[in-house]
This record gives sequence, C-alpha cells and structure tokens, in this order.
Amino acid sequence: MWKIIKGSREKGHVLTRFDVSKMNIKPCLGCVTCGYEGPCVQKDDNEVIKKALLSSDMLVLATHLYY
Repeated sequence: MWKIIKGSREKGHVLTRFDVSKMNIKPCLGCVTCGYEGPCVQKDDNEVIKKALLSSDMLVLATHLYY
C-alpha cells in the first residue's frame, strides 16, 4: 500500500489515507437524515470521510490479506 501512496505522490497526486480501524465510525441508523435534511445525526468520523469522497476524483480501497 505504501508503494501506491509514494508513487502517486511522486506523480503529483494528492492522497488522503484513512485508517478506519482507528476511527470512530458508528453504524448507520437508517434515519435518512443525511439524504434529505443535512449531515448525519451521529457525530463520528464518517463526515470526514464523506467530505473527502465527495471532493475526490478517484477512490482506492486497500486492505491486508492474510491466509
């Protein structure tokens, strides 16, 4: 994963890395407030990720694979 980040930055791209295992993200309540009236009613780190996603041109998902 670090090679992707390093290579992309060398090419001039701006990257933001989120370690969601260390973030405070609560499960969706299904209240649909975020879709109609505004931001999510839960005050967690999801809003940070949402803002980054909405302003992005590309999304890369990476995870460890153990077997």
